[in-house]
Amino acid sequence: MSQRMLVILSGATLFFLLSAGGLQAENYVSDKDESVKKMGVAWNIAEDRMIANYAGVYQPEGLDVYMKRHFDLFAAKLDQLSAEINQLQKKVDSLMGKGTGTGGVLSSGQKS
Repeated sequence: MSQRMLVILSGATLFFLLSAGGLQAENYVSDKDESVKKMGVAWNIAEDRMIANYAGVYQPEGLDVYMKRHFDLFAAKLDQLSAEINQLQKKVDSLMGKGTGTGGVLSSGQKS
């Protein structure tokens, strides 16, 4: 087989494989209704996204407002975890201070 024939066959094979993969990867459409029903209307939004009245029109809150609410909750959780870590650090420091009487920890190779 000539080199030209090999190039044509490999190109045709590649085209066939890519087009077959493209046919299988078409947009998936669910058979079930995944909409959220609020205010008498079915919305295609996240369940925790609020519906707000903007100038007399009910519509989903803006994406910026939605994401800000989630980032604020995340920041509050981080603050709470930071406070808990600080409390635990104070407890560990107090336990470490009681263990040696000098406020430090001696490793197994050190002498007091």
